[in-house]
Amino acid sequence: MKTFVAQRKFILVSTKAKKPDMGGTQLMQLIKPLQDAISEISEVRDGGRGSPSFNQLSAVSESIGVVAWVTVDSKPHKHVEESLGSAQYWGNRVLKEYKEK
Repeated sequence: MKTFVAQRKFILVSTKAKKPDMGGTQLMQLIKPLQDAISEISEVRDGGRGSPSFNQLSAVSESIGVVAWVTVDSKPHKHVEESLGSAQYWGNRVLKEYKEK
């Protein structure tokens, strides 16, 4: 939920502001909550290595990166396609794992 709240805030601010310097501190401060939320999800995945639910954690962790499309300067659809491809890979592993169960 934090990830989507951070993304929404970024989008709202971006609709009211001029385009910032892509390497500037203002942009970094604005996307920090989004980065922190994505990092938190990745940490949960890494903490679950070896657990029976690692594939599910990986599917979530790989798919959450899609929200970072708002930070891509040109052709954000490419970022979305790559993130979804990764998520689909892990999702298929989950489906395969539980197909017989």
